[in-house]
Amino acid sequence: MTAKDHINYDCPYLSPTDSVEKALELMEDYKLFHLPVVYKDQFVGLVDEKTILNVLDYGESVCKIELTGKGIYVQSHWHIYEVLKLASTNQLSVVPVIENELYIGSIDLHKMVEAYGQLSSVTSEGGIIVVSMKQQDYSLGMIARIAEDAGYKILSSHVLNDEVDPSWVKVTLKVDQLDLNRLIASFERYQINVVATFQEREFNQDLDNLDHFFKYLNI
Repeated sequence: MTAKDHINYDCPYLSPTDSVEKALELMEDYKLFHLPVVYKDQFVGLVDEKTILNVLDYGESVCKIELTGKGIYVQSHWHIYEVLKLASTNQLSVVPVIENELYIGSIDLHKMVEAYGQLSSVTSEGGIIVVSMKQQDYSLGMIARIAEDAGYKILSSHVLNDEVDPSWVKVTLKVDQLDLNRLIASFERYQINVVATFQEREFNQDLDNLDHFFKYLNI
């Protein structure tokens, strides 16, 4: 699950002498909002759609535009989590990948969603349960023991700060069974708040909707 494993080698890039017009055409064709600029296999920076749309002369070369993200890239051996974090923090549609100081390709939005799906075990059968607790009480080991004692296996987990009270966290668990009743009862016995549950059928509908959305974007 390294960055190199998820490179889309069809993802385009620009040279400094390419025109703004070419950049916009590639962004339109590939449904991207950013493109890496590469010179002699060296990553130079990113151009973003918002910046180049303000350029008056579309015949102007990319090298005359202020590039963003000159230091925004990942090393090829980094875990895909680091890629997702960088893309989220900087709101990127592509993440450049560097190996031995050379540009080797980019990870686009489609590949990022694919990687997230693998990390989240979205293709595995099971149910999803969301619990809430004080941050100081959170322990994945404790949660796993409760689940295992109830006969469940945790396939994936994600932790987010509560949007209302940052001293609390919400933990989303994907488990290996659709029937969540025993797990809910076990959490309640330990006074762990269950705030939401999702059956595979409901979740698959969400995935279908996401798939239709990507088809609409043609990515």
